Amino acid sequence: MRIGLNALLLSSGEGYRRTGVSRYIDELARHLPGALEADDALTLFASASSTLPDDPMISVRRAPAWADSPTARIAWEQIGLPMAARSRSLDVFHGTVNVLPRSLKTPGVVTIHDLAFLEWPEHLPWARQRYLASGVRDAARRARVVLTPSEATKADVVDKLGVEPERIMVTPLATRVRHRELGPQDWEVLQIRYGLTVPFILFVGTVEPRKNLARLVRAFDLIAGDVEHELLLAGPSGWSSQEFDRALAESSARFRIRRLGFVPDDHLEMLYQSAAVVAIPSISEGFGLPVLEAMAAGGAVVTSSTSSLPEVGGDGAHYVHPMSVEGIAQGLDRVIKDTDLNNRLRENGRRRAEAYSWENTARLTVAAYHRAVAGG
Repeated sequence: MRIGLNALLLSSGEGYRRTGVSRYIDELARHLPGALEADDALTLFASASSTLPDDPMISVRRAPAWADSPTARIAWEQIGLPMAARSRSLDVFHGTVNVLPRSLKTPGVVTIHDLAFLEWPEHLPWARQRYLASGVRDAARRARVVLTPSEATKADVVDKLGVEPERIMVTPLATRVRHRELGPQDWEVLQIRYGLTVPFILFVGTVEPRKNLARLVRAFDLIAGDVEHELLLAGPSGWSSQEFDRALAESSARFRIRRLGFVPDDHLEMLYQSAAVVAIPSISEGFGLPVLEAMAAGGAVVTSSTSSLPEVGGDGAHYVHPMSVEGIAQGLDRVIKDTDLNNRLRENGRRRAEAYSWENTARLTVAAYHRAVAGG
């Protein structure tokens, strides 16, 4: 079986593309070879600048350097990539981030990560929302197999795009993050690098509207007078941050709210575990990878009771309604002050995270390729 995989959004930088979908592509590229047969071949169609796994089963076709910008990347994805794919005589092509090239003739598999752009169109730049609304509908119609990271997203794809349930396979994500005991040197790294002097609440994610940061800031305001904690925001800038910026400027506790920017994986693992609470109050998530990462590291998670998040978190998280500032505040306050609950969340979360693995994701994905080659 000759497989092509769209790896154009695999990023080596520290911007918002280095999170979610980039991590998914990177882990697929690392783990698919272990799930393939010896005579299978995997081609990654990648950007000129990305760093790729070194594996004898993987060949790489890089886009030209001029295609690194978003607009040029989309143009090459739609025109240059199908031509490159034809030259490889592929049996199946995997669109890893929501779309398939429109002129692609190879049997297709597409991963639809979420449909937040349809439910909350105002949360995306206009041009990006229009591109996704058109491209995802087209890909869902043409793909022989549609992959989603959760049952919640599968239900959305059936409901909003009219895709037959039997054409959808759920391939949950996973994480490399693991719990380990932190030593004095680890605490020293955190204190020096991030200036930690008091307990903290940690948010991890891109700064964008559906991450609900404005309500998180307002919820922190409600409890700040009763706790000594800081609110640390780890993650790169995304788009449309006006409401968050306004909430931060108006916050009575703004001097105890700090943006850390992009945090490397090894530091993030330590921050998850060290936080009094990991707060992920997203309005909507297709999976919610930071929730799984935090549980795997041994963090005490407060997250939203909507979309895929209860499916991922199970009994390893405490749930709040994302539209209620008071509800988020009460959840944070309870998990900070109730030691038994805090410890129980950490224990349950670690156990639940062990059920997820990238090896399983790869096996399910290869099964989807076989289904697509066989005609769906």
